[in-house]
Amino acid sequence: MTKLFAVIENEDVGFSHPAAFYAPTGANHHVAGVPKSDPKVLAQLTESMPGPFSLLYVLHTPRSEGLPGRYQSPELDLVGVQRFLNEFRALLMSDGRYDLWVHCVSSGGTLVWDRHDLIYAYGDLIQYRGVLDREGYVPGELNIPSPHSHHYKAENDPEAARLLSIFPWVRTDLRKEDEQ
Repeated sequence: MTKLFAVIENEDVGFSHPAAFYAPTGANHHVAGVPKSDPKVLAQLTESMPGPFSLLYVLHTPRSEGLPGRYQSPELDLVGVQRFLNEFRALLMSDGRYDLWVHCVSSGGTLVWDRHDLIYAYGDLIQYRGVLDREGYVPGELNIPSPHSHHYKAENDPEAARLLSIFPWVRTDLRKEDEQ
């Protein structure tokens, strides 16, 4: 399963980043690939933060489930975040209509899993590096294929609608940088 596709000879071919990461020069974050669009690494990075958490589900390309926007969850503990990632795993792995942020309220750490299957990790970089090392990540380049495509699958519409119904999300408009 993947949510990012390389376009090769006018055909969409599933694309998966390697288990690699890098720290951009002069930046205050790490960038890690999400192999096979699996939220496992996002869950593990979240476990390294003290909590509590809030999720930001950035719905930039809705189909029929709701309005485009930034949907912020109520405060969650680690179990609540893990439950969300497990419950919506199939949708999160197979559809490119969203970006997902995990924010640690107490530490200010933030993980941003974007539509290109990259995680931008802000906060305790030493802690994040330890998680990535334990998971077999290696320093390396991560490139978004060009050209590429994102799929927004009709079969995921019911699950996407259910996702928007599980919390009393607070919706705000998309920001310019959120738009496709």
